[in-house]
Amino acid sequence: MARIFVAMIERVEQGGMPAAGERWLYWPYLLFFLAGIYFYIGIDLVDGQLYNGDPDDVLRMLQVQALWDRGGWYNLTLPRIFGPEPYLSPWSRLVDLPYILFGMAVAPFVGQDRALDLAFQCWPIAMAAIYGVLCLGILRQLVPARGALSIPLILLILILSPFAIWEFSPGRVDHHNVQMLLLLATAYGVCLGNARGAFIAGAVVPIALAVGLETLPMLAVALIGIVVTWCLNLRNSSRILKSAGLASLLSTVLVTIAVIPPRDYFLARPDAFSAPFAMALLTFGILALVLPTLFIYRRGFAIRAMAFGLLGAASIGGIVWLYPTLLGGPFPMIDPLVHAYWFDRINQEKSALQFLRSGDDGAIVLISAAMVILIASIPAVVFAARRGKMELAVFFAICVAALLLTFASNRTLRTAMAILPLLLPVALAGARQAYQARGLMLALPAVGIGATGLIVGLLYLAIPVSPYQVDAPDALLYSTCEGEDFSPLNALPPSRLLTPPSLGLQILSQVSDQIAVSSVPFHRSAPAISRFLRGFMTRDAALRAEFLDGYDYLAFCRAPTGLPGEDKLPLLSSLMAGNPVPGLTPMAIAGSKALMLFKIDNAGR
Repeated sequence: MARIFVAMIERVEQGGMPAAGERWLYWPYLLFFLAGIYFYIGIDLVDGQLYNGDPDDVLRMLQVQALWDRGGWYNLTLPRIFGPEPYLSPWSRLVDLPYILFGMAVAPFVGQDRALDLAFQCWPIAMAAIYGVLCLGILRQLVPARGALSIPLILLILILSPFAIWEFSPGRVDHHNVQMLLLLATAYGVCLGNARGAFIAGAVVPIALAVGLETLPMLAVALIGIVVTWCLNLRNSSRILKSAGLASLLSTVLVTIAVIPPRDYFLARPDAFSAPFAMALLTFGILALVLPTLFIYRRGFAIRAMAFGLLGAASIGGIVWLYPTLLGGPFPMIDPLVHAYWFDRINQEKSALQFLRSGDDGAIVLISAAMVILIASIPAVVFAARRGKMELAVFFAICVAALLLTFASNRTLRTAMAILPLLLPVALAGARQAYQARGLMLALPAVGIGATGLIVGLLYLAIPVSPYQVDAPDALLYSTCEGEDFSPLNALPPSRLLTPPSLGLQILSQVSDQIAVSSVPFHRSAPAISRFLRGFMTRDAALRAEFLDGYDYLAFCRAPTGLPGEDKLPLLSSLMAGNPVPGLTPMAIAGSKALMLFKIDNAGR
């Protein structure tokens, strides 16, 4: 196995390594990499449907549109969503801001009405260029020598990166592409291995957390890696740690002011950047500034690690004591009913084993390749660490964290594949180093890669592809009345529609502003989804009346009869059968094939 890797390296080096200190040319490789990125994006646009597109894009557009129309930087309540309380978005204005600025820049030329639409198409494409610059910047730090990178290697990296690149397709306006850029910027800072790089990493981490908490484990590993280099008393490590600490302090203060209104400075929101996370970052900054000064003459790893670890753990414990709701996880608003019938059925919230169940061979190949790359990189990481070059080890640890997080939640695969393929040149170099070193290092890549193949093969046999069986709750909650013309709803007077989540978002995106809905497919809407479900499940007339109260119409998609679980939804069965239900009057919709609409007669209940 090691001989194969050595042969691959010799093939791509094209003439051997030059003199030490000679670096590969940055611009030609960057242009080639960018060409590959935009080629992938072009492929994604061919059929008119984004591969990575999801409902988040629609709601983000609505959030940006609300800021564009009414202003209110700190006002994150979204119009037209009432469950019956107004919907408060957890999403950061830092993602909205570039779209607003882009729209303001082009509005004089294309008009106010088209400005935001143009921003939604163009800004993701611009971010794709930033993605390419960051990737090549990291590669230049990881494998700087001329001959360590080549066109075939860049092609291999691109082959492993489509899921990440497609986050930058026009119209992909969710925050995950911004998260990728900020994770890469953090990794770039770490890879610089100096105080300037540490300052970049320390400054970017609070911004990344303000955008979203999904990359928290990888960001935490980056900061912990900087701390470990100080504990090892490596050259300039005290200066590096202080630089990261100072940047973290300054950035946290500025980000807090930017995204949190003053009245909420001390509130905890487990699903968004808030007081507990700001406190943790401020604590890191203070410890990173103070401890290197206090321990300037104490250079032992154990005492430094114990000091930072104990003080850090005590601080985290204090934060949890102040905000015990954090122990409930990021989604305390999701009750058991919504967990069972909605959240737990979302594929991207499941583990990586879901790729096996659904037969997603592409994702399985990417995860297997990522495992092989990590294992093959170990010799290079070890040799670099022995020379006191810990930046590669920290980058490696970030990649490991990304893959482990993907195992736990398969939605992380796209983010993981934005950073893991960059280890490919390191893996090839590691295979060569292992071959030259012989001994255990030679066996490690071969055994590890063989074990990866064995594990994946056994999982293939143990977890066969199993087509998902749709039941009645699925048909009620997930259907969007595909192909339906919702324009007849525009003839309704200003109204509130009681809707299941997926249909609610579909109506929001296609119907005039005078129509509001009760729920959308996002975790902050879980109380409204729960209310909707309970209304369809109950046989108690009083509870059903409470469920209908506050709305003008009930809307849902026609469901096939005889589905499993239909007995759990008596209201659905009655309405589908055409049975009269007190307080609900069927409404005829011209040309409707799937949409069912009922007038709620509050007096008649």
